[in-house]
Amino acid sequence: MIDAVSSATAAPHASQKEATLSSDFDTFLKMLTAQMQNQDPLNPVDAEDFAVQLATFSSVEQQVLTNDLLREMSSKLVGADLMQYSGWIDRDVLTESAVHFESVPVDLVVPGDPLASSAQLEVRTSNGQLVSTQSLTTDGMTLEWAGTDGNGTRLANGDYELTAVYSRSDGSTSNQPVSHYATVTEVRNENGQATLRLRTGQEIAPDAVIGVRATHV
Repeated sequence: MIDAVSSATAAPHASQKEATLSSDFDTFLKMLTAQMQNQDPLNPVDAEDFAVQLATFSSVEQQVLTNDLLREMSSKLVGADLMQYSGWIDRDVLTESAVHFESVPVDLVVPGDPLASSAQLEVRTSNGQLVSTQSLTTDGMTLEWAGTDGNGTRLANGDYELTAVYSRSDGSTSNQPVSHYATVTEVRNENGQATLRLRTGQEIAPDAVIGVRATHV
């Protein structure tokens, strides 16, 4: 297994807008310098106009420096995030994102509902088709989902949405998302944001993680 903390390489170092701003600043500086060098000593630039030009120069310079500083700070923050989440590599993270099934059982964490009289696990494909149901306890539980339908036939590999459906004595129902564990294999920078790559091939944001544990063997 290869563990990695990596950065996407597609993004340029500075945006087109920032490059244009820097170019405009350089052009303005050259024009102001040329104006001072070539002005008529007997008819110099009006002091008020010159003050406005200097103020504009200062404003553009400050904006360029601010953009450089913000870009540097952003880069450092992303780097810090990558190092922070690198501790999750080879760990199992708990998430409510879709389960990516690859013929390997998946550890689930099912919430409970103390007001429910019965409960079942509903499994749907990514397009919402119900493909499996399974009875659950109402107290909440952890279980190993084998990825099978109601007849015990293994489902096709792919993404599935798992939901716990609780029924109450008054006829009402409540749905709660089911979370699952998946192993982190890589942390990378995607467009300035830290992203976790899972062993299943999925990619999730760190804020989608609700728990971390030592990898289950």
